[in-house]
Amino acid sequence: MPSVSSAQRRWRHIAGALAITAMSLNFEAAMADFQKKTSRPEPPELQVARQEMAGHIEAAEGRTDRALKTLEAASKAERKLVYTEPPFYPRPVAEALGHLASRSQKPEVARKAYAAALAQYPGDAHVRPVVSAAK
Repeated sequence: MPSVSSAQRRWRHIAGALAITAMSLNFEAAMADFQKKTSRPEPPELQVARQEMAGHIEAAEGRTDRALKTLEAASKAERKLVYTEPPFYPRPVAEALGHLASRSQKPEVARKAYAAALAQYPGDAHVRPVVSAAK
């Protein structure tokens, strides 16, 4: 496998940030269209999605501490959503928070986030192996 230079990694992160920003702009346009057509406010689950997306964008831009705070807020809001079957939200936001905290060398934040994800979904197949490996 060829080695990846730091310049190549930077360009990959820049391309990722641009892609996320484009998705964000599409999300904003879609929400404006939804509100125009339905005359209803943005549903709570989409408010969570907006907040989570903002956290991912902040992370891609290198604003890690801000991203962690934004994802923490999105995680709290997501846990307040009324549970339905199928659930409104596809997976715990705490999972994404834990992964970012792990990558950012913030083990205590990661531990708390993973614990919240497992409390919400005890069988979470994306979190359980990470927690088991950390023991």
